[in-house]
Amino acid sequence: MWAVIKGKLVGLVDGMNYSASFGEREEAFRTDGVETVEGVNGAWTIRYRLAGPAASSARVTCRAETVGRQCLRLSWTIEYAGPQRSFFYWSDGLRLRLTHEPLSARSRPLVRWVRPTGRYEWEVPGDTPYPVVERQLREINLGSVRLILLTSWYDPDWFYGRALGTVGFLRLSLPQQAPQKAVGVVEVLAAPEGVSDEDFLALAAGESLSVAVGAGEGVPVRSPGQPLALIARVANVTASHQKGRLRWSIYDYYGRRVAGGDVPLSLPAGRDRTAKLAEGVAARRGIYFLAGEVSMAGGKRRLLRATVACLPPRRIRLAETSPFGMAALSCDPHTYPDQPDPEAALAMMARIGVHWLRGFGFRIAADIRPDEVQKARERLAQVNRWGISVHVQCGHGMPEDETGAEVFKRDLAAALEHFKFLSRYIEVGNEVNFGTRAGDYVRLMLQPQHQAMREVFPEGRVMNAGLGGVAADWWGEFVAAGGLRLVDALSVHPGHFPRAPEFWEGWDGWVLRPQMLRVFDGVAAAPAPAPEVWVTEAYSPSGPIRSLLDLRTAADYLVREYCVLLALGVRVIEWYQFRDGTWYSAAPKPDDVEYNFGIVYADLSPKPQYVAYGVMTEQLEGAECLGRLDLDGEDLYGIRFRHRDGTFVDVLWSYRERHECDLAWWPPEQFAGKHRTPAEPWVERWKTPVEVSLPASGAVTLTDLMGNSRRLEATDGRVRLSLTGSPVYVRGLGDLPVSRRVW
Repeated sequence: MWAVIKGKLVGLVDGMNYSASFGEREEAFRTDGVETVEGVNGAWTIRYRLAGPAASSARVTCRAETVGRQCLRLSWTIEYAGPQRSFFYWSDGLRLRLTHEPLSARSRPLVRWVRPTGRYEWEVPGDTPYPVVERQLREINLGSVRLILLTSWYDPDWFYGRALGTVGFLRLSLPQQAPQKAVGVVEVLAAPEGVSDEDFLALAAGESLSVAVGAGEGVPVRSPGQPLALIARVANVTASHQKGRLRWSIYDYYGRRVAGGDVPLSLPAGRDRTAKLAEGVAARRGIYFLAGEVSMAGGKRRLLRATVACLPPRRIRLAETSPFGMAALSCDPHTYPDQPDPEAALAMMARIGVHWLRGFGFRIAADIRPDEVQKARERLAQVNRWGISVHVQCGHGMPEDETGAEVFKRDLAAALEHFKFLSRYIEVGNEVNFGTRAGDYVRLMLQPQHQAMREVFPEGRVMNAGLGGVAADWWGEFVAAGGLRLVDALSVHPGHFPRAPEFWEGWDGWVLRPQMLRVFDGVAAAPAPAPEVWVTEAYSPSGPIRSLLDLRTAADYLVREYCVLLALGVRVIEWYQFRDGTWYSAAPKPDDVEYNFGIVYADLSPKPQYVAYGVMTEQLEGAECLGRLDLDGEDLYGIRFRHRDGTFVDVLWSYRERHECDLAWWPPEQFAGKHRTPAEPWVERWKTPVEVSLPASGAVTLTDLMGNSRRLEATDGRVRLSLTGSPVYVRGLGDLPVSRRVW
């Protein structure tokens, strides 16, 4: 493969081969030259000769065609029809013979927004669009030219650890079950100067115009009064003059259209146009949604979506007394180069008052190297600069027997000598209650952890491996085995989504109420001093899956869950998690719930949850939770907080109106086929407010989920409020009965 760069013919790739293995060292088949080539209408189908033990049962073909003048598309099909075998994912794929040694590389998921139509069973037809990965951009700098590879599949491990020696390998493995067939498309381009990533995507897609929209430089957060100023760039990627149309609207959280436009486009070949959208609109507290599209030749359209949050700056300070945390950072661009910059993520966390971060696990071993300690010190300093403290969570498997437990204790003690500066709170393992008996966990892991910490780090706080749910049988065995006597802070993950945190219909399984009451009943009965309770993973995932939450409800549930847990007496709540995606993947994956837990999207664009979190910490930071108010209705909630100056802030909401997915899962037919009501995120979803009359000696201030406030005057010592499923913060209410029991 060659390209013309500045009038010179430059080589890119000498060849491309495929190989597959049944195991790490057991070859299956590999390409061994070309068998046949057939050309029809400017496209060539190449069938490869195969070698290896399974060559006779496999077939590898590649269809090659040009897209425009600059792009070569290779559509690979790999098939295996022999006796079903498990292929080795890590080594199966395409290998490129590059013409030059690579000097650098980078990776980025190229995302498009799609409107759900019901073509997948998990979609909500007519709902708000969602992001998907259209191509993974893999750029390899060969010195004289930048080689661009756009793959139809996404591999977060490509260029893992920035190892340049691996960039010529494109993992593409066969499935483990029949039919064992893999299909992958690779577009190959050379990168001229001034061509953006979105331009490459448009070239590969055969579109005449490329489109990029975003918040400009820095994180997508504004301060009140700053210009909203989203930026759109449209470029003509063809060799001829092109016309099109840019239509766009910007909505605030309340459904108001604050700006919009309908702009005809007329672009000569190779030219672009950049426009600032809503430059004259001063941002008000909350979140703004850009929705639009670019139409182009051939009837093609590309959806535009972007979000910008508006919050005031925060004073940066360490506050270990704070209950507000995040369960993961998930920003490691050195290991996974397409992940966001941790400085950007930390800046956004600090902006919303995050003061705890779970993670920062160290290697539990006796042979700790100085560079490991130095790296940990640098990472801790980086996080502390943003006012965030660390709660250490180390990954570690269960010891198999007493001998393994002794080794674990010895290694942990040795590692603590090096890493105890990170945090007083040390958690080892995660969700060991899945597949491990409670008694075995206490005996083989928690007891050795407790002993090691008391010997080496007596001022440290022992935390158990976070419990994935608090099932009655496992919990009872844990308590009976003495687990509560061994921990200073109890770590739990009480799952319940997509149902509301208040949900209760008598079943004590995947429901917040029985799990947390079980925890606090156990702690109350434990010998003094009773352990603190930490919820180290709390959830309200949003995403396009029909049984998940819409963006607005996810924000409401975040605040409601925090308030309920604080009223129960939880010491720290670490939300799972900050960014969509997983610890190893920065790309959206709409049909997998694990990729949709974030309060920001994978690219750090904010969701309504992000702003709701920031308003919550503004209102409640430093306040003492006194308990639940009696609002004369079991389904009407009020949680009272008292600040140091003696003033109260009450968080009020109604649970009388329920989300469509807030249903019991038994009998199954009750839930079958249910999905949320489709809506855009700027459309109010609660339709039946509940009117309440509450005591107030004067005017009260009501602050909504986005942080915007208004005054309400009292009449005859009472004030009337309309409560919905969206919490409000109220200052100025009079005396009301307060109970320490939430339920």
